[in-house]
Amino acid sequence: MAEEHGTLVGFATFGPYRNDQDRGDLDPAYGEVVSLYVTPEHWGDGTARALFAAARSGLRESGWAQYRLWVLAANDRARRFYARAGLSPDGERSTYPVPLSGGRPAIELVELRYSGRLDGG
Repeated sequence: MAEEHGTLVGFATFGPYRNDQDRGDLDPAYGEVVSLYVTPEHWGDGTARALFAAARSGLRESGWAQYRLWVLAANDRARRFYARAGLSPDGERSTYPVPLSGGRPAIELVELRYSGRLDGG
């Protein structure tokens, strides 16, 4: 968690990899950065790098050598961030349905899975 003057400006969460992004179906062979969020006012100031480094450290301390994460295909900024951090798309794709109110059909967001190593290998 990152704070500035007592206000939350970012957070990261991690744990075992969720098969099909299902919290009830975990794969202990891989770690996962489940979320990374930084307020736009703090983009580019090192907050995301620090949070991501802390998540990777936590994954490593938990015993994982490899990890994964999901990122929206349309989020070019985040994809560049993860590429600079040494991750790359591994070919897996998923569609995340975002339900809408009023009986409207869900919006389908395409996500890409990125993978990386924590052991330097």
